[in-house]
Amino acid sequence: MNGTRTHTSVGSSLIGTLCAVTLIAGAAQAQPYPSKTIEFVAQSSAGGGTDLFMRSITELLRKDKAFSQSIITSNRTGGGGVVAYNYIKSKRGEPHVIMTIATGGVLNAASRPELELPLSIFTPLAMFATDPQVVALRVESKFNAFNELVEAGKREPSTLSVGISGAGTGTGRLAFHLIERATGGKFKYVAYKGGGEAVLAALGGQSTSPVRT
Repeated sequence: MNGTRTHTSVGSSLIGTLCAVTLIAGAAQAQPYPSKTIEFVAQSSAGGGTDLFMRSITELLRKDKAFSQSIITSNRTGGGGVVAYNYIKSKRGEPHVIMTIATGGVLNAASRPELELPLSIFTPLAMFATDPQVVALRVESKFNAFNELVEAGKREPSTLSVGISGAGTGTGRLAFHLIERATGGKFKYVAYKGGGEAVLAALGGQSTSPVRT
């Protein structure tokens, strides 16, 4: 498998950071906790950022025997996180279903009224980490610097492919939208179910410059 080069996409003042957060579907009911198996959900496919984060958290919880009940993990992929958000929405009031997210994705979904995924349906529990966005290219790429990629996006608009997780609500799509707005470049988007798939596609030469989420 070929390697990648990574470049910071733009300054943090433009993109900001992504927060790895755990969410629960609405308020917990008054009952002994936990009373059954706990499910941790990731919005990304196996190998994606939130998936790896979720598995790190659950591994520590199991190791420390934090809960008297067992813990399972699941991946609810698709729609840039919308599938997972709707799954959590369907479990409203169920404290045994917990999701790890990158905040950019859930904020993007909440900003689209047609999705009916307002922030009020979630209960944030904790912020564990910040995760800056980067742009990664295969080592065989002709681009050696971020500004070269941007200039190509301006010179040949919508011809360079960008692998992202989710067509409309993913954080990778938001990152490149901000890059386009700041630089005037235009890129062609190829959506995958998760960041892991986007990275593998880039390594295989299927997309030029995936945004790792």
